[in-house]
Amino acid sequence: MCSDVRKQMTEDRKQKSDSVLHPPIFIICLLSSDLCPLKTDTREMGLKKIKITAIMILFAVLCSACGYRFSEEGGFPGDTDRLFVKVLENRTQETGVENIVTAALLSEFTLRKIDNLASGIDNADVVLSGVVEEVAIRTISTRKRDTAGERRVTVSVALKLTKPDGNVVWATKHLSDDEGYSVDANNERTDQNRRDAIRVLSRRIAEKVVNRLSDDF
Repeated sequence: MCSDVRKQMTEDRKQKSDSVLHPPIFIICLLSSDLCPLKTDTREMGLKKIKITAIMILFAVLCSACGYRFSEEGGFPGDTDRLFVKVLENRTQETGVENIVTAALLSEFTLRKIDNLASGIDNADVVLSGVVEEVAIRTISTRKRDTAGERRVTVSVALKLTKPDGNVVWATKHLSDDEGYSVDANNERTDQNRRDAIRVLSRRIAEKVVNRLSDDF
């Protein structure tokens, strides 16, 4: 089970690293182009300082909008330093979906709070656990009569944060997301497309979880 989650995390991180929006390069180029040609004119230097300040403010706003988080920002909610993510329970017929969602949660927590994940449940201040409540699939388009062309998969989870004394400090139910995928004449390809869609929506669910934790605490 743990090896499946680690494998899933590797796949998710690879996909996520391809889609992560890095700090805008054009800002760095503007800064370097302004700083390199040194001029003695006081007025030009003053205008240049104003321009650089404006660019730095824009950079900070863009970083915030793109979801950047720095590991120096502190621990998890509720005066918690170390969090352990437990493999979710699967109450659906979709085999392995619990590993995909768990891996997405671990990946998102690692991205946001890299130094604060507990190595085991025994040395954690709080444990994130839960269940995959439902995996629903519906047809959203057809290629021809009685033949699906595209389907949409929806995954719903329930999660809770529990302290060692059993006190539940945070909980959410029916947290869901969905993603469309193509239906192929080859059933194996269709299954792979569905799994890929579940990986995509699981990353969005993980982002929602971390955002809600930050908002609620």
